[in-house]
Amino acid sequence: MNHIFLAEFDELMGDSYRVLGQCRQEWRTFLEFAAGYFKIHDITHPLIVEIGIWRNTQKQFYEKLLGAEHIGIDIDKRANPDILGDSLAPSTLNSLRDRLAGRMIDLLFIDGHHSYAGVKGDYETYAPMTRYLVAIHDVLCTTHKEVDVNRFWVELQANDKDHPFILFHKSRSHERGTIFDGQEMGIGLMVKE
Repeated sequence: MNHIFLAEFDELMGDSYRVLGQCRQEWRTFLEFAAGYFKIHDITHPLIVEIGIWRNTQKQFYEKLLGAEHIGIDIDKRANPDILGDSLAPSTLNSLRDRLAGRMIDLLFIDGHHSYAGVKGDYETYAPMTRYLVAIHDVLCTTHKEVDVNRFWVELQANDKDHPFILFHKSRSHERGTIFDGQEMGIGLMVKE
């Protein structure tokens, strides 16, 4: 990654790591990989769909650092999503299809439902519409009963022998008492093409 990208990343990041729920190093390394991948594949304006945008903080990273068109899906209108609705609802899928107008997604970032069935449903619904990269957040989180992304991530890798998988992770076990309280999260990435 070049120094201009790093400077822009640091400027955009500021204190937003406290809002992103992601480790600064995980997020930066993930973005560096995506930027390099798109550059090698001559994709100058990638189409990124993000499921679960919370405060919509990540949109600025995608748009400013990757030159991306970003479509955010969320159930919370306070997040100001492009598509308001449950990602597993047929109406939400239809709204996205209308916006895509036949185009494929270049990068899908799944961070909405955190139950096993929810993340699996998001993956099975949207990954077939994705050409290059599928990222899933919280693939290492095992500390909350309602979060079962890790089980899906392990299963996905075991059942898919055709694609490479990459894990972006920095241990947080030492961060007890912080906003993350030692929770391991991680960003899992499947490279489709």
